Amino acid sequence: MKTALYNLIVISPENTGLNRIHVSRSALMILAAAFVLSFCSTVFLLLTFPRVQLREIDRSQLVHVRHETDIQRQNTYLARNADADRNMSLQSGFINQ
Repeated sequence: MKTALYNLIVISPENTGLNRIHVSRSALMILAAAFVLSFCSTVFLLLTFPRVQLREIDRSQLVHVRHETDIQRQNTYLARNADADRNMSLQSGFINQ
């Protein structure tokens, strides 16, 4: 069986037979042209519109929120360690009795 780039063999789960679909060269060229056109238009749009720059006000707010998040993370870590230490001292107290 001679296969080419534009021959497609489909195996259906319901039907045990093989279905062969022939894609013409013109259909293949249209698909390739559509891909190239969409890629080029996406690149053109990305290059045309500038990236959104953060203002200094937004940046300072982000720094503030990040700092608060870091503090909350440190507090959670310290609270977990304190709970673990407390549990260890209680367990050692029960063992020593």
